[in-house]
Amino acid sequence: MTATKIPVVLLALLHSTLALFIHSKDGTQLWAEAKGDTSKPGVVWLHGYPSSSIVFDEYFEDEDYLSQFHMVRYDIRGMGQSDKPSDPAAYHPERFSEDFDAVVQAFNLHKPCVVGWSSISHDIYEYHGHGYISGFIYMASFHHPAKTGDFTYPERVPMYYKMLDTSNVTAFLEGADEFVDSLLAHPDDIPWKTRMLWTSLVTTVPQSVSYLLLFRDQPGTRLLDEGAPVLPVLYIEAAKDSIINNSAIIETTFRPKFKKLEVLTIPDAGHAAFLHGYKEIKEGIVQFVNKVTKEEEHAGGSPSHIEL
Repeated sequence: MTATKIPVVLLALLHSTLALFIHSKDGTQLWAEAKGDTSKPGVVWLHGYPSSSIVFDEYFEDEDYLSQFHMVRYDIRGMGQSDKPSDPAAYHPERFSEDFDAVVQAFNLHKPCVVGWSSISHDIYEYHGHGYISGFIYMASFHHPAKTGDFTYPERVPMYYKMLDTSNVTAFLEGADEFVDSLLAHPDDIPWKTRMLWTSLVTTVPQSVSYLLLFRDQPGTRLLDEGAPVLPVLYIEAAKDSIINNSAIIETTFRPKFKKLEVLTIPDAGHAAFLHGYKEIKEGIVQFVNKVTKEEEHAGGSPSHIEL
């Protein structure tokens, strides 16, 4: 029998898409979107600071990806299309965990895997413990926001202070430009359209909110104390990251602590690892999620998605 190829347009129609604004427990409005096959494993994508889930567009437009997963993304509070509250209490770690809960409930997910260019994974685990998430995928990021500075290259620190400068517009714009340049190993290769997108993502976050995001209260150590021995983790290493030292993070923290650690190194990747080595990252995530899902099923766990 000859297999019939389904046109991409028809494939797109087969994959459900749902974008909506949802409300977290404290009333904060969050923009979220789900695409793909709702019967397949759930994968939630978390962007970093200061950006938006729009940075994952390429992954959410990949029909092959969408046929294998129930893909979910949302704009973290303070950024993108989500609310940007000015109250410091709105950036307590538990609020970020509650945001994730709201997204999980809105899209009927159960024990999804989490892809994070972010440290929100720490907040999630701190308030839920083991069994809420099937596995974490870190993309050139760190598990604990309070200690990220320990692995930030010193020459990049002034960039963040420029971005927080409310008295000097020139310094702020210089900081935004430097941030965009620092995302790729070869800044000159950034297309103009992409550069403008990233610059606008930086400038749409109020500086007062940026301060709250960067210097917010930090969670405890539950992820390392309880999660590290049992939680499957994939670290996508950006070998040419000029913002944080991926190798040092892996060797000093992840490898000694996480017993189910896998590392995927992207040789020519800058801090925005997902913009590099698309094929390698896609294959790595597919293999990891499928492996974790099979282990869950073998152990008698629930599927990654529950039909109502």
